[in-house]
Amino acid sequence: MDIKQLKHFLAAAETGSFTRGASLANISQPALSASIAKLEAELECHLFVRNKRNVVLTPEGRHLKHSADHIVTEVDALKRRFRKRKSSRILRILASNSFPAGYLGDLLKGFAIATPHVTFDVSDTGPVNRLDPQDDRIFDMIFSVSASGSDNLVLQDKKPTDWGLGDGRSDMQTFLLKEDVFGVALPENHPFASRNSMCLQDLQDEPFIARMQCEMRPQMEAWMREKGVEFQVRYRTDQDGRALAMVGAGLGITIASMSEEPQKGVIFLPFRGHKWKRSLYAHVPHPVRSDVEKEVLALVRSFST
Repeated sequence: MDIKQLKHFLAAAETGSFTRGASLANISQPALSASIAKLEAELECHLFVRNKRNVVLTPEGRHLKHSADHIVTEVDALKRRFRKRKSSRILRILASNSFPAGYLGDLLKGFAIATPHVTFDVSDTGPVNRLDPQDDRIFDMIFSVSASGSDNLVLQDKKPTDWGLGDGRSDMQTFLLKEDVFGVALPENHPFASRNSMCLQDLQDEPFIARMQCEMRPQMEAWMREKGVEFQVRYRTDQDGRALAMVGAGLGITIASMSEEPQKGVIFLPFRGHKWKRSLYAHVPHPVRSDVEKEVLALVRSFST
């Protein structure tokens, strides 16, 4: 028994005629009759009652039709899914864990609209912005974050192949997507909430939510030591969203990008006298090879500053 025999059987059952069934199945009437006869021999039963004008299903035929309808529908659906999968392209993206979720979503939404035939497979680097040395995946694009004015910390001392970028290609192109300015995130009912701006000295002895993966952390800690400013750390987390949630809950203040997703009960104030920034980058392999890579490269260029 094969799927063609089931389709021939269903064509005859649906039309009530071997002649009309053959036309529906796009084969000759003798070929359809032979296919059904072979199916009946294999099942050791009659599937149709034949007369001069039409054919009628036997009880065994009705039972087979119920199952055959389901089988043929499932097989056709499988074929469509696999054809679609073959014609589509999977774009594997690695994003730094501190790459802002809202902006990453905007990028992927723009990519999806422009390249509907591409499927996205997105992973993050974990809390320390480093790949596991045992990770052997290949990526088509990397989104990274670093303190503005510094080397790109995420890819510092790394070749593209160390990150699995570009399937063995030894070079990459790096694009600056945007720069984020850091500010102070504090509860909306905080005594400082009515101010227009703040300086770090204002935060002396304030309860503090420490973002352990903050790109500006080394520079900020060095500056605070120099100025003698001390925070009272109440919570440590690698997750930016959780840090802001703790601020909203009133546990303390934190320093974060002012373009972070809004959180209930949290307001941002800019720094006065300091302008700390972080840079968001996209890295793509060079040279590009496929049409999809060319499309994605054009999209990255359209987003870059």
